[in-house]
Amino acid sequence: MSTLPLLDKPLSLDVLRSLGTTNGLYTVLFGWLLGMTIWQPFFGATIAHRALTKQSFAALQHKTWPVYFQLSTALSAACIYLLYHADPAVFDSLLALRAGGLLSVGSLLAVFVGQATNWLVLGPMTSRLLYERDRLEKGEKKGPETAEAVKAVMKRFLWIHGVSSIANLFAFFAVVAHALYIGQAGPF
Repeated sequence: MSTLPLLDKPLSLDVLRSLGTTNGLYTVLFGWLLGMTIWQPFFGATIAHRALTKQSFAALQHKTWPVYFQLSTALSAACIYLLYHADPAVFDSLLALRAGGLLSVGSLLAVFVGQATNWLVLGPMTSRLLYERDRLEKGEKKGPETAEAVKAVMKRFLWIHGVSSIANLFAFFAVVAHALYIGQAGPF
């Protein structure tokens, strides 16, 4: 007899229904969050940057990053809810600054806050600045004043983009810390 659950049972509708547990749902949602958090910044954006023209890359990023930030925010919120649903005391552990609370719900809260900030604040700011740069570059008035205005817009863009990148990197480390924690302790 196997020690793995369901290994010796025939596949049936009842077996498939039994997979729809909080633990199963949590595993799927967190796996989605972890995969996205690794793929989008480190692979998807890098591949697109190498393969596309500057304009095409900018257009693609303008469409993909908001979706990435929205999904990261929603998935981390769903995982937090499922952790709380499974054990409301997880927040007590967080407030007491215990390792389990910090690595379980605290790491997911960090992802939620960082990605929501990227989605709702930093992302729209960078988009507005790029729009402003394009407007200045395509304008009828050319000259040193326009060049200085473009330079000022790009300086602000790079600063905000840097803050956004740091928030996203922080979210990456929080997701990895959470993955390492649940790999050792399990999600619940």
